[in-house]
Amino acid sequence: MSPATWVKSNVVAVATWLGVALSLAVTATAHVALADNTQQGLVEMVDEHNVSIVELESDVRSVRENQQRVVLVVERIEATLKELDRTTAALRALVRDRER
Repeated sequence: MSPATWVKSNVVAVATWLGVALSLAVTATAHVALADNTQQGLVEMVDEHNVSIVELESDVRSVRENQQRVVLVVERIEATLKELDRTTAALRALVRDRER
Protein backbone atom coordinates (compact mmCIF):
# COMPACT_ATOMS: atom_id res chain seq x y z
CA MET A 1 0.00 0.00 0.00
CA SER A 2 1.44 3.35 -1.06
CA PRO A 3 1.37 6.35 1.25
CA ALA A 4 -1.13 8.12 -1.03
CA THR A 5 -3.48 5.14 -0.89
CA TRP A 6 -3.15 4.92 2.88
CA VAL A 7 -3.99 8.67 3.21
CA LYS A 8 -7.10 8.21 1.00
CA SER A 9 -8.20 5.24 3.11
CA ASN A 10 -7.68 7.11 6.38
CA VAL A 11 -8.82 10.61 5.41
CA VAL A 12 -10.69 11.16 8.69
CA ALA A 13 -7.72 10.08 10.81
CA VAL A 14 -5.34 12.24 8.78
CA ALA A 15 -7.67 15.24 9.03
CA THR A 16 -7.98 14.70 12.78
CA TRP A 17 -4.22 14.54 13.25
CA LEU A 18 -3.73 17.62 11.08
CA GLY A 19 -6.32 19.42 13.20
CA VAL A 20 -4.53 18.35 16.38
CA ALA A 21 -1.19 19.49 14.95
CA LEU A 22 -2.70 22.85 13.91
CA SER A 23 -4.30 23.24 17.33
CA LEU A 24 -0.97 22.54 19.01
CA ALA A 25 0.78 25.06 16.76
CA VAL A 26 -1.81 27.75 17.56
CA THR A 27 -1.60 26.99 21.28
CA ALA A 28 2.19 27.05 21.20
CA THR A 29 2.14 30.38 19.36
CA ALA A 30 -0.26 31.81 21.92
CA HIS A 31 1.94 30.61 24.77
CA VAL A 32 5.02 32.12 23.15
CA ALA A 33 3.20 35.45 22.75
CA LEU A 34 2.04 35.29 26.38
CA ALA A 35 5.56 34.46 27.53
CA ASP A 36 6.94 37.39 25.51
CA ASN A 37 4.38 39.76 27.02
CA THR A 38 5.11 38.45 30.50
CA GLN A 39 8.84 38.78 29.94
CA GLN A 40 8.42 42.34 28.67
CA GLY A 41 6.30 43.18 31.70
CA LEU A 42 8.94 41.74 34.01
CA VAL A 43 11.71 43.68 32.25
CA GLU A 44 9.73 46.90 32.68
CA MET A 45 9.07 46.07 36.35
CA VAL A 46 12.78 45.37 36.94
CA ASP A 47 13.65 48.68 35.28
CA GLU A 48 11.16 50.50 37.53
CA HIS A 49 12.58 48.75 40.59
CA ASN A 50 16.12 49.64 39.55
CA VAL A 51 15.10 53.30 39.34
CA SER A 52 13.48 53.02 42.77
CA ILE A 53 16.62 51.40 44.18
CA VAL A 54 18.79 54.22 42.83
CA GLU A 55 16.43 56.80 44.35
CA LEU A 56 16.43 54.97 47.69
CA GLU A 57 20.22 54.72 47.69
CA SER A 58 20.38 58.47 47.06
CA ASP A 59 17.90 59.09 49.88
CA VAL A 60 19.95 56.90 52.23
CA ARG A 61 23.12 58.83 51.34
CA SER A 62 21.32 62.11 52.04
CA VAL A 63 20.01 60.85 55.38
CA ARG A 64 23.49 59.66 56.39
CA GLU A 65 25.01 63.02 55.44
CA ASN A 66 22.31 64.84 57.40
CA GLN A 67 22.88 62.55 60.39
CA GLN A 68 26.59 63.34 60.30
CA ARG A 69 25.81 67.06 60.24
CA VAL A 70 23.39 66.68 63.14
CA VAL A 71 25.99 64.74 65.13
CA LEU A 72 28.50 67.55 64.58
CA VAL A 73 25.97 70.17 65.65
CA VAL A 74 25.04 68.17 68.75
CA GLU A 75 28.71 67.74 69.64
CA ARG A 76 29.23 71.50 69.30
CA ILE A 77 26.14 72.18 71.41
CA GLU A 78 27.35 69.77 74.09
CA ALA A 79 30.78 71.42 74.11
CA THR A 80 29.13 74.85 74.33
CA LEU A 81 26.88 73.70 77.19
CA LYS A 82 29.90 72.33 79.08
CA GLU A 83 31.67 75.66 78.60
CA LEU A 84 28.52 77.47 79.71
CA ASP A 85 28.36 75.27 82.83
CA ARG A 86 32.01 76.12 83.60
CA THR A 87 31.33 79.83 83.05
CA THR A 88 28.21 79.70 85.22
CA ALA A 89 30.14 77.95 87.99
CA ALA A 90 32.91 80.56 87.75
CA LEU A 91 30.38 83.42 87.87
CA ARG A 92 28.65 81.88 90.89
CA ALA A 93 32.01 81.60 92.62
CA LEU A 94 32.70 85.27 91.85
CA VAL A 95 29.29 86.31 93.16
CA ARG A 96 29.81 84.29 96.35
CA ASP A 97 33.24 85.81 96.86
CA ARG A 98 31.87 89.36 96.47
CA GLU A 99 28.98 88.64 98.81
CA ARG A 100 31.40 87.69 101.58
